[in-house]
This record gives sequence, C-alpha cells and structure tokens, in this order.
Amino acid sequence: MGALHDGSRCQTEKPKDFDISQLSKDSDGALSGHDTIVIGASVGGVEAIPRLIGSLPANLPVSVFVVLHSAPEGPGLLPEIIRRNSALPVRHAVDREKILPGRVYVSKPDYHLI
Repeated sequence: MGALHDGSRCQTEKPKDFDISQLSKDSDGALSGHDTIVIGASVGGVEAIPRLIGSLPANLPVSVFVVLHSAPEGPGLLPEIIRRNSALPVRHAVDREKILPGRVYVSKPDYHLI
C-alpha cells in the first residue's frame, strides 16, 4: 500500500497504527515541534487528493495541509469531497487556529497556507 524507507532499503507494506500519545503537546493539546504532510495540486488534484487522504489512518500523528490551485470564486467544496472518504476530520483552515494532529486543513479558494 505505502512505500516505507528504513534508510537502507524500501519496502511496501500496509501502514501501521501510530501511537499518538508519544507526541509532545502544549497545554491546549496542539502539537509542538511536529511533522506535517503538505499536499499541493492543481485542479486535477480534486480526484487524487481524496484518494490519498482516504488511505491515511484515523490515528495519524501529524497534521495534513492541502492547497489546491483553483478559481478564486470557486465554491470551496474540497473539504466536503475529502471528508466523504477520510477517517480524519477535514475543514477549511482558519487564520491563527491551533494546529492539531490527525486533522486535515484545506486552504480556501484564493488563499495560501503559511
């Protein structure tokens, strides 16, 4: 299913469950100093992104950020489309919100995520 790299060889195997309790969190439950997954695509990614995120485990210990190049006046339906196949919560990113593990943050049309 996913390709894993252990430093000396690549192997393909089903993703393992993650132990999210091992991550460092601040008093608000947000992760401190954590890895992220960042996905960027053009409009053609509307088909691929939901499949990719749908394959991620529900206990994923990292945050996922998605930026899709789309028309500024677009309806911004990508979170709804992704949510149909995802075990993770998916929503449009909100300015200055806490970044939490196991969440998918999608940029709104005509916005960047920085």
